[in-house]
Amino acid sequence: MSPKLWKLKESLALEEAAKCLSILLNEEVTTRDLLELSLKGLLILSMKLENRCLAFVGVKRPLHDATLLKIRAPATGSDPELEEMQGSEKQAFLTAFTERVQQIDHATDDTAEQTAFILNQVARQTAGNAPIDYTVGFKEDVLPGYSGVLEYESAPPRRISGLWDLSMLGTERIEIKNMLLGDGTVFFPSVRCYGIMLKQPSTNQWAHLCKPCEGPSTSDGTYALFSVPADAEPDDTRYLPNIHLPEREQLVIRREELQRFADSLSEPETTEDEPANQLKTLPSDFRALYDSLAELPYFDLAGLAWRKFWRGRRLNDGHQYPSNAEVSLWLVEHPVGPSKNLADAIATMIRPDWAPSGRRPN
Repeated sequence: MSPKLWKLKESLALEEAAKCLSILLNEEVTTRDLLELSLKGLLILSMKLENRCLAFVGVKRPLHDATLLKIRAPATGSDPELEEMQGSEKQAFLTAFTERVQQIDHATDDTAEQTAFILNQVARQTAGNAPIDYTVGFKEDVLPGYSGVLEYESAPPRRISGLWDLSMLGTERIEIKNMLLGDGTVFFPSVRCYGIMLKQPSTNQWAHLCKPCEGPSTSDGTYALFSVPADAEPDDTRYLPNIHLPEREQLVIRREELQRFADSLSEPETTEDEPANQLKTLPSDFRALYDSLAELPYFDLAGLAWRKFWRGRRLNDGHQYPSNAEVSLWLVEHPVGPSKNLADAIATMIRPDWAPSGRRPN
């Protein structure tokens, strides 16, 4: 397919996208390259849902707006007692929790188990270290870097269709990695959210794919993670996260995303007063990181942000410079974005030394 024709399509299959990028970049690009780029967070893969998949749908909320629950142990044979934390108690708890997570190493400690440990450590702290008869948890999934919490609509789930991005926060990451291996090897990395997690490209709408599971537990004896309300009809159905990509749906890349990626690789024209090596326009501390700390968490995303906002920019080029707040917001809203504090730090670090503060052009 020629670049002129693919601009008429909303999305392209991986094979089509690889051929178009090969033409645009004048070098061979394979579907394997696209899968590797998606795992690094440099290219967003999408799924074209045409068969109305079952999913819980919700939104991403910042930590300070998330629902916190006090969870008390149940009596034998009954459900846990849930109490929503509210008012000044909730604000004091979230303030202490935020301060605590800023101190951890997100590369190694950003796990569901670590989140539960910190939540209950803070619960004892805010109670004055007095004995407590409850644990504390967020209502739904906490995102990597504590950048927010996904909160879903009430059960039951609903059918979704259309074009959805792969968030790469759930088991879709495992699926893509196994597709990349392609030799029968099964890869089981740690993932933040259990099940396939999708996101609408242009709205704050997320979907957690699920499947019905009759009865109170699965075949291996574990309980479903989703269930309908306790007062549902007698033939109520419980729901399990769907850990596999839907077999009858197609992996694609949105046309806008493909164009964005191609543009990010295009070399800007150089002038006599602009160094050909764009790395020279970065602050010295970031250049050092680029040379020696390529495995730094969110490093690939930091490079992507620099290419989006600063590549090709020059001192006194007559255009407004992006503000750090604008760069930080873009980082946080990325499907695998960091927390706001970390995004603010990245935005400051990648800002060239010669760029004045704010959006002034000179």
